[in-house]
Amino acid sequence: MVKRAGLRPGRGFRPVRAALYYAQRGIVQATIRSAITSGLAAAINWRHPSKGRKGDGILHAPECSTVLRSLETEGIAILPECLPEQVKEMNRFLSDKPVVLRTGERSGQIVPHDRVPHGCTMADYQLETVLNCPHVLALANSDFLIRTATQYLGCLPTISTLRIWWTFPGSRREDFHLFHRDWDDWRCVKLFVYLTEVDETSGPHHFVQGSHRTQPELFWRCYQAETLKKAFGRDAIRVVTGAAGTAFLENSIGIHAGPMPISQPRLILQVGYTLLPRFALLYKPLEIESRPDIDKYINRLYVR
Repeated sequence: MVKRAGLRPGRGFRPVRAALYYAQRGIVQATIRSAITSGLAAAINWRHPSKGRKGDGILHAPECSTVLRSLETEGIAILPECLPEQVKEMNRFLSDKPVVLRTGERSGQIVPHDRVPHGCTMADYQLETVLNCPHVLALANSDFLIRTATQYLGCLPTISTLRIWWTFPGSRREDFHLFHRDWDDWRCVKLFVYLTEVDETSGPHHFVQGSHRTQPELFWRCYQAETLKKAFGRDAIRVVTGAAGTAFLENSIGIHAGPMPISQPRLILQVGYTLLPRFALLYKPLEIESRPDIDKYINRLYVR
């Protein structure tokens, strides 16, 4: 987990970060956001031009154009190839690692992942664990994903989100279990990989296709499923189920949800690619035991 920055007056307040964060939150008009995004992408291209990269064989997929077309039109693209062997190794590595509780009375405490107390519905692995987990950095930096993110963002991406977390069955539903939008940056695309099998009863990801092309509200809010069905059509809500290793890309400004599991917990990996760092987070790059040959600029927020 990465510590959150103080964006409101009070102890730990970061006024510059707050100004940068709320600037991109407050400008919702599509033409203005597009112009700012293009300007930022041009500046990043000037400072950090994209270079040809060799594939690493971690994730094979069709040409970027197919996925990019789906991202542009629907806001989500299911990747056709699962990663079962890599996921098995990742689960073996994570099996004895502790987690940080995110909800419940003991939120913030570190406990063994098989001793998560009743009432906690979410728990993250520590950042050091995520960075040292087999295949995580190699997958996040795979040739296909970096090329796709570069074309979608218009410049070399920054990995600004890197998480692995559990969602557990429970009775207490948090806002992030409901339909909402993410405000990570001026433009963002995220990779999600299921590390456990996910069916209709184990918290499958929901995404409202086409919602990424609608103007978001100025303030964060939750949406009701019936309201979304009336606005976008009953078939617009895409429910992503699949075996462990199922992967998909998403523009998370689109409306989405991760419902609380009913039958069994869900384990998921998330990698966020943005133009800039997420100003709501305080990054502290770490030294890790071993790593693949990765781009320093792309990974600068997490790896020293």
